[in-house]
Amino acid sequence: MLPAAPFSTPPHPAVLPADASWVRRSLGLIAGLAVFRFLWLWLVPLDLVPDEAYYWDWGRQPDWCYYSKPPMIAWLNTVTQALGFTTAPLMRTPAVVLGTIGLLATWLLARRLWGERAGFVAVVLGATAPGSLALNSLLTIDAPLIACWSVALYALWRALEPAGATESGAPATQPATQLARGSVNRTGWWALYALAGLLGVFSKQMMLILPLLALVFVFTSPAPGDRAWRGRLAVYLWLAVPLLALVPLLWWNIHNDWITVQHTAHHFQADPWRLGKGLNFCIEFIGSQLGVIGPVVAVLLVIAACGWREVRADRRQWFAWTMTVPALAVILAMSLRQRMNPNWPAVFHLGGVLLTVGWLVNSTASPRRRTAWRAAWMSGVGIVALGYALVLAIGPLGLTGHKLDFTRRLRGWEQFGTDVGALKAKLEADGGAPVIVVTYGGRQLASELAFYLPGQPMVWRWTPPGLVDSQYALWKGPLPEWRGARVLLVTSEDELPAALTDGLGRLTPLSEIHSTRTTALPPHLRIFVGENLQAWDHGKPLQNSR
Repeated sequence: MLPAAPFSTPPHPAVLPADASWVRRSLGLIAGLAVFRFLWLWLVPLDLVPDEAYYWDWGRQPDWCYYSKPPMIAWLNTVTQALGFTTAPLMRTPAVVLGTIGLLATWLLARRLWGERAGFVAVVLGATAPGSLALNSLLTIDAPLIACWSVALYALWRALEPAGATESGAPATQPATQLARGSVNRTGWWALYALAGLLGVFSKQMMLILPLLALVFVFTSPAPGDRAWRGRLAVYLWLAVPLLALVPLLWWNIHNDWITVQHTAHHFQADPWRLGKGLNFCIEFIGSQLGVIGPVVAVLLVIAACGWREVRADRRQWFAWTMTVPALAVILAMSLRQRMNPNWPAVFHLGGVLLTVGWLVNSTASPRRRTAWRAAWMSGVGIVALGYALVLAIGPLGLTGHKLDFTRRLRGWEQFGTDVGALKAKLEADGGAPVIVVTYGGRQLASELAFYLPGQPMVWRWTPPGLVDSQYALWKGPLPEWRGARVLLVTSEDELPAALTDGLGRLTPLSEIHSTRTTALPPHLRIFVGENLQAWDHGKPLQNSR
């Protein structure tokens, strides 16, 4: 059981000496979680979700940008593939590493702000957020983004920290005019912020918000010494360094009809607004956030954010507030207009954790706040433990495919690859020539087969000419290397367009796959054999494709 002692001492942690026992507890918890998460990947090897397989397939063709996202997730997969990480547990190891880096950076920042005990509290709240279960188990774009945001946030605070601030976060004693100068060497911290920011922009577009929030803090900080930052050109130049990552992204988009920009803009398109629909979207979004950070922590975050006097009286609290509340307020307002993905505000919850920690450890902490701390960590541990337990118990309890089965999207894909692979091997054995695999339907068919087919061969997804709805439509396809080859066509569609069938030669039905509600596969899949690949007219015009 985690101790309730962090708030048993009345004085503010910033005036207390560093306590080595809290350092050991924090680092022990971080290390223990990392070991557990690595073991979990191996002991409970769930199939890749379609997005994971999709990004893994990107990694086989490294580039500066992709249809819907910047390139970091593809680059990570390129590295794991080069290392021979071809199984699901090995492929997902970067998720654990990145999650550990993010938690470590959160601990460093919390202890810098309010001391060692606060650092331990931040680790507990971060580790017991229900969203951490998926974040550290699945390798999606949020894993590198949150790690980069956490590191950049810590480096930003260190770069803007008053000269003379102590390791425990105690306020500086210099006059206000000296706060922005002094003997502190800030170049290293600015460089770390810039590096993490660049990698973050390469991870996801949301990283572009951090420099804006930093400016909000600098121009609204209640500390007199922050006025000095406002007049220093170097601050603006350092804050803008992550924007340099946009150069290769924009260059790639210029040569690909601005497809990433178009896809991103699509997220902000909405149907005509209606009050009832908007309220439903907003309630749905709030409910999703309770599930991401935990209901108790979410309530404490709101309470801490509304404590205006307390927040404005403490520069550290104001830093956490500006890194959280403005962005969440904008997203909440947007949720009245359109449906918001639950993971969109994930990075802003990092500042929310810090804001909550600052509220819990405030020098005016009352027994109610100590009770709130117990409720926060106990509910968090309970929810996360229940999540892990449900993954193990869904099968024995007969809940596979039930609406409570949140692992349904991770089931059935490996068997699907094995079945299609067996058909491919039989055709090759009978005919003595290689057979290529083509899919028509949702992109998940191509990406999951690319990962789970024996030997992990290239898999092509045919897209109607002129339609660009995934990265597969931007790639050139199997020609001219495979002209004349036999094709194993896997489709979830009832009708096959002439533009596809005309290029594959005579098509012969081979097999059908009927899936059940216990898997994420389409309910009905048909498999054909094409005898002579001669044309591949799909997606974008080939002269513009990459």
